[in-house]
Order: sequence, then structure tokens, then C-alpha cells
Amino acid sequence: MRILFALMLAGTFACKGKDSAAPPGGAASIVSGGGATPTGTVGTVASPAATFIVRNAAGDAIGGVPVSIAVTSGGGSIMGRPTVSAAGATSIGSWTLGNTAGTQTVTVTVSGLTPLVLSAVATAGNATGMAIVAGNNQTALAGTAVGTAVQAKVVDPYGNAIAAQAIDWSVVTGSGSLTGSPNTVSNASGIATAPGWTLGKAGGPQRLRAASGSFEVFADATIQTAYTVDLRWATTPPTGATLDAFTRAVNRIRASIVGGVSPVAFPNGFTNVSQCPGGPAGQPNFTETTIPGVIIYASVGPDDGVGGRLGSAGPCLIRPASAQFKPALGLMKFDEADLPTLVANGRIDFVILHEMLHVVGFGTVWTNNSLIDVTDTTNVRFLGAQARTACSGQNGGVNTCASTVPVHSTDGVGSRDSHWRETVFLTELMTPFIGSGGAPYSATTIQSLADMGYSVNINAADPFTLAAGLYASPAETGPDRTPTRMPDPIMPTFSIDTRGRLLDLRKPK
Repeated sequence: MRILFALMLAGTFACKGKDSAAPPGGAASIVSGGGATPTGTVGTVASPAATFIVRNAAGDAIGGVPVSIAVTSGGGSIMGRPTVSAAGATSIGSWTLGNTAGTQTVTVTVSGLTPLVLSAVATAGNATGMAIVAGNNQTALAGTAVGTAVQAKVVDPYGNAIAAQAIDWSVVTGSGSLTGSPNTVSNASGIATAPGWTLGKAGGPQRLRAASGSFEVFADATIQTAYTVDLRWATTPPTGATLDAFTRAVNRIRASIVGGVSPVAFPNGFTNVSQCPGGPAGQPNFTETTIPGVIIYASVGPDDGVGGRLGSAGPCLIRPASAQFKPALGLMKFDEADLPTLVANGRIDFVILHEMLHVVGFGTVWTNNSLIDVTDTTNVRFLGAQARTACSGQNGGVNTCASTVPVHSTDGVGSRDSHWRETVFLTELMTPFIGSGGAPYSATTIQSLADMGYSVNINAADPFTLAAGLYASPAETGPDRTPTRMPDPIMPTFSIDTRGRLLDLRKPK
């Protein structure tokens, strides 16, 4: 009996000892330690610290389990990361967020278990700049809207978008316009969209500004045109407003004549611009073999002093009939004594553009193209259908331009038969006199270029309306006759025949 009791007692103690020493079991899962999702500005330490728990099959937290912790998205870093788990929530260490705003992740790995992915939200830093993200470097016709809306983005030092930022838009180059409010706010993606941008009628460089606080960026656009104007200075180029007026005139013409013209080869025997009557001396011989558009030799020098002739302009060499006699080379000459007055009274741009239009053919190749009727010398008319339609339909001249367009027919060789009638068109750019105020470049003038075979852009025209009450009168008296007369147009001297030879228009055929 003593032996049996001792054995039973020993067994009891043995069972109790086995229960108290039972191991907790191996790692079965990794879970988040809970709490709020860590957040922070890009490049800073996320808070609160991310934690994890390693559990056994019974769900108990267990320590001493080897762990591996690595940044798996966002590009951040971790300092003080543990190598084994604690018997509870274990911090991953100090998590410095990467430079990309949005969700970033760290992955905790235990051998044999499904890894745990912990997330943090990185927010953008303070605004440090802007960028154009859409609509830059577009091409469109002058006076028309660009095809793609311009968009700007406010960014932090790492290029992350910043929402709810005020962005203001303004046209700074090219005299274009905006349709819609210029004051916008960036969306959740940090992007603000500009109002509709219509490019300027005058052509040349176009630029739109986006500004937010102290930051600004620019979107550029190019005027669509294939017509080339090669301006060459036969004298020392002028400076300041006069030189600027020549640049603006080139831009304006290229904005309204947009199609290319047929290249033409220099004819044999025509080697120097000095061969043109009144052409500048001392210029080098032509080195190119073809003329893709028009070459203009410009000069500013002494003539007859203040108040005399302003100068003269027009084509010297024109293309053959198959190209509707479009000018290939021309001259523009001005008296240096008169230009300061034109600059002072704000007329310099009008005069230069007026004369350059004579060079490309306005009033100077009308006869060559049978576009003018001079049978009634007191009521000369332009016969081009497209100019007539523009005058009668767009300019209010239903009666005046019902079948033709009135042309000036008095005031000497330099004025008659090469301009619109002063008493009808008054302030329009291509009348023979320049009055006070503006000188609109009208749709009638641009469409007269179309009648000469040019491909034109009517959107480049200025608003213009004919003078009321003057529709039926061919009389050459009117309220705008006293201001300065424009320089005399030069009529063409040479043309290129169908075989590419030089034809002197001064000689009988």
C-alpha cells in the first residue's frame, strides 16, 4: 500500500509539473500593433510610430522572434529597427518618410509567415515652385484659341502637388486674350487649368503667365504660318521704337498670310539688289539660289528733311503669272528726319506695316493680276471677290461694296489706284493718308491678299466699320484728308517669266 500511494503521489506531481512548463508555441502570424495610421510631411519622421505584434497559434504575443523590417515603397528610411519581436507591440523604429507624397509602406517579415505591410501617409511640403504640366509650346493661327488648355501645378521641393492653391493667369506677350476667370485654384492633384487662351492677332511670340504667391511660370505658343519675310538692312538698322515697328510689321504680315508661296529661283542676270531702281548700293551679291517667300531690303537715311517725303516701298522682282505675280523681292526706304515724329505721335507702326503690305503686293500687283478697274478714273474699283465679300458682309458696306471695292483715284501717282478710297475707308490702314488715332488692319485688306493668291487667316483682322453716310459717293473729299500722306508705293520693275528668265517690265514686250 505504501508503494502504491507513493507511485500515485509521484504521478500527481509529475502531471502538475508538465502543465506548468508547457511552451507557448511558435510564431503563427504577424499583425499590426493598432493605433492611428502614421502620417507626416515628406522627408520627416512619421508619427505615431508604426508597431507590429508576433502571435502564436493561440493568439498570444510572443517575443524573441527574429524579424526583418524594410521600406518597400516611398523611398524612406528607418533608424533603430528591431531584429527580434517584443512580447507585445513592437515599434519598427523611427520611420523617415520618403520624398513622394501619398501612401508609403514598410514590410515586416518573419520566416515562414505571411509578411505584414504597414502604411503611412506622406503629405506634401510647403510650396516652393510651379510647373506647366500641359499646353506648353502649342501652335495656332493668330486670333484663334489654342487647342489644349494650359495647366499649371504648384509643387513642394520634391515636386509633389499642392491642392487648394490660388493660381492667377495673365497674357504677358502677344496681346492675346483669356476667356473665363483668370483666377483659379489647384485641384486635389495640385493642378489648375487656365481659361481659354486666344492668341494675339498681331502674331509674334505669345506667352501666358501663371502666378501663385511669389512663384510664376510661363507657357509659350507659336503663331501658325508658313510664309517667310526675310528683312535685310541695307543701312545701319534703326533702334528703339522704329526697329520694333519693323519687327511687328513682319509678325503681323506673317500672322495674316499663313500659307507658303512657291519658291522661285533667282533669274539669270539678277545678282544684286542695286539693279532695282533706287536700290541700295554696296550690298553683296545674292548668295542663295531660291527665294522661299519675300526678301525686303530696308533702309533709313537722309532724304528731303522733316515734313517732305516719308519714303517709298514696294516690290522690285515679282513671280511669274503662274504664281499670280506674288512679290519675291522688294524695297522699303524712309527719310530718317521724319521717323522721330512718327514715333512721337504713335504712328510709326501703322506706317511701317502699310508700306510692308505694298511690298507684298497690296496696290502694287493689282494691275498684273487684273484686279483693278480704272475705266472710270473718278471711280476706280478693286475687283477681287474675296475683298468685296469682306467689305460688304463684315464691314457694313453692303451698298458700297455690293460688286466691287472703292479705290482712291486722286492725289497723285503715290496715292491713286493703289489704296482704298480715303473718303470711304477713312482710318483704315491702307488708305493713302494716316490720320490721328488707330489704323485698323481690316478683313477687306486681308482678303484682298487672298484675291492675289495668298492663303490668309481672317482671324488676324482688326475690327473695322465703314463710315456711315459715305457709301455712294466717289468724291475724294472727306474729314481725314489733312494728316500725313503715306510714302509712295514702288511698282514692280522685274518679273520672272515661265522659263525662269528675268523680264524687265519697263521694256516693251
